[in-house]
Amino acid sequence: MMQNIPSMNAPEDLTAILDLYDELYWLPEKTAQEEALDVPEIVQVKQVPCIIYVDETPTDTEELLLRNILKAVQINLEDVGVVVSGGVVSTGFSSKRMLHFSNKNTEDAYRIRNEEGASHLYGHALGSIHSDVQLKRQLWEGMKVLFGV
Repeated sequence: MMQNIPSMNAPEDLTAILDLYDELYWLPEKTAQEEALDVPEIVQVKQVPCIIYVDETPTDTEELLLRNILKAVQINLEDVGVVVSGGVVSTGFSSKRMLHFSNKNTEDAYRIRNEEGASHLYGHALGSIHSDVQLKRQLWEGMKVLFGV
């Protein structure tokens, strides 16, 4: 025996169904912080001699320090990938050498760590290094190992 199927009066019934769907599957809009974490799809990866991760956009003084650090190993700032990190994983750059400047995790500062086929050198934030001769020396010792100088 066939069931009686109610007829649909489009578009009113379709609108009601869509409204019901929106109520059942409503997702809140992303917050600004969630949108900032969205990483755009990387189409092409650029090979660079070094990727540098910093917590904040460098000041003019910190950028000059960074240029001098790289100049000591014959690399120009324009030839590297600089990433202002916030947990960003996909950068559009590829390298076997990574420099990390941050005051967040300084326990292994200035020691080379090999992770996922790349050598990582962690150091203090550029602002801290700029004003501390001892930190500059420690960074240079690590840089010599990282770049084979």
